[in-house]
Amino acid sequence: MLGIIRAFQDIALKGNSTPAVVAAGVSEALITTAAGLFVAVIAVIFFKLLQDAIKAYNQEMIVAANQLAEMLHFHNTGAAIPTDYAPSATGSQ
Repeated sequence: MLGIIRAFQDIALKGNSTPAVVAAGVSEALITTAAGLFVAVIAVIFFKLLQDAIKAYNQEMIVAANQLAEMLHFHNTGAAIPTDYAPSATGSQ
């Protein structure tokens, strides 16, 4: 943004709008824009990685909660836990 402001100030001061007058300001604006895009892309990548990790942990918590609910059901009803019942870490039974 500051580069564009500088380019317009240079045009106003010199009274003409040749490419040489605005080149420095536009160059400055493009450098800061590129830096901003670089930071944004890196931030989006890390956001996606964090979002995927949170989804995986959430799924693990759901599986664990379901296993706990089943175990509590067996305990509260007095039913014997089936011998073939062995909850796994992945949630498949």
